[in-house]
Amino acid sequence: MDKHVFTDKQKKLIAWAAIAIFLLLSAAVGWFIGRPLVRFASRPEEFRLWVDGHGLLGMAAYVGMVFLQVVVAVIPGEPLEISGGYAFGALRGSVLCLLGGVLGSVAVFALVRRFGRELVEIFFPREKLDAEIDSILSLGIEVKTGVKVGQDVTFDQLRKEHDCLYISIGAHTDKKT
Repeated sequence: MDKHVFTDKQKKLIAWAAIAIFLLLSAAVGWFIGRPLVRFASRPEEFRLWVDGHGLLGMAAYVGMVFLQVVVAVIPGEPLEISGGYAFGALRGSVLCLLGGVLGSVAVFALVRRFGRELVEIFFPREKLDAEIDSILSLGIEVKTGVKVGQDVTFDQLRKEHDCLYISIGAHTDKKT
C-alpha cells in the first residue's frame, strides 16, 4: 500500500485545520469539562462527600480526572491534587494521583509515538527536518546508534574518548517511515 504524499498547499491547509481543531477542542474541553471539574475539586468538603458516597467508583473517577488533566493539559492539576489528598488522605491520594498521571502520560506517549512524525511532517517538510539534522551533524557532532553501553562500550571508555556525551534511549524497535 503506497503512502499518500501531500502537496505543500495541502500540508499547510491540514496544519491550519489541525491547529484550529486543537484550539477549538481545547477550549471546549476547558470550558465544558475543565471549569466544572476545577470548580468541583476546589470545594474539598463537597468533593470528599461525593467520593465517600461512590466508594471504588469515586476512586476510579478521580484517577480518570487526573488522566484527563494530563492528556488535555489545559486543565489545571493543582485543585485535583489538593482535593485528592483531602478526600483520600495523603498516601492514597498521592497513589491515585500518580496512577492517573502515569496512565495519562502513557496515553500521550502512545499517541505521540504513533502520530508524532506524521504531525511534525505536516508542519515541517521532511527536507527541512533533514537539513536541520545535517546542520547539527556538520558541527562535528558524532552520532552512533545501536550501541549498547556496558556491552559494546563501557562508560569509562566513553569518558576517556569524548569531551561531552549525550546518551539517549530510542525506539526499542525500528520504525520504517
